[in-house]
Amino acid sequence: MAAASLADGPRWASGFPHIEPFPRPLNDPSLTQEQRWVLFELWISDYYEHPDSASHLIEGLALLWLDDSPVDKLPTFRRMMPEEIASVSSPSVLWNYEILVRNAAPSMFADHMRRALFDKANAAIWPGVKVKYVQCSESLWEMLTVLWETEKLYEDACKENGGPPGRTIEFHLMDIALTGISRKGSLNYLRN
Repeated sequence: MAAASLADGPRWASGFPHIEPFPRPLNDPSLTQEQRWVLFELWISDYYEHPDSASHLIEGLALLWLDDSPVDKLPTFRRMMPEEIASVSSPSVLWNYEILVRNAAPSMFADHMRRALFDKANAAIWPGVKVKYVQCSESLWEMLTVLWETEKLYEDACKENGGPPGRTIEFHLMDIALTGISRKGSLNYLRN
């Protein structure tokens, strides 16, 4: 394996705290499971108009998705047939298991992320395997901030250690939508 690619990771999965005033609509306890699923589909698969996502500034990031998406930017889930959605997703995970995972201490996720990326002993397990963070510039605000904050942690760790403290990590902010990663590690994408 030449590289492991990460895309669309939520803040909590890396142990990063929530940023106010950004919304967390999936945490609304008044929503039914079915309403949460419909919201989840938009939340993760729609496009967001950020004025300058390359700036690494949270000011100005779009809080919510496009209300009237142009045809070429319909949310991914809205372009898929019900059978396709069923083959790649599981509402029961969102309803039954994610709540359990989210109740774990953020420090546990932060520790796991840092050991996976910045620990020399862990990097020695598969030497030479890079990590590639890949993010579409029109993804949800949360995903962009994970890319930026992880990149900052990596830069700081490299300065402190005179080079990568564990794995070599690449960060890619793309103006295209990532649709998957092939078995050979090449990125599959659609232009925005």
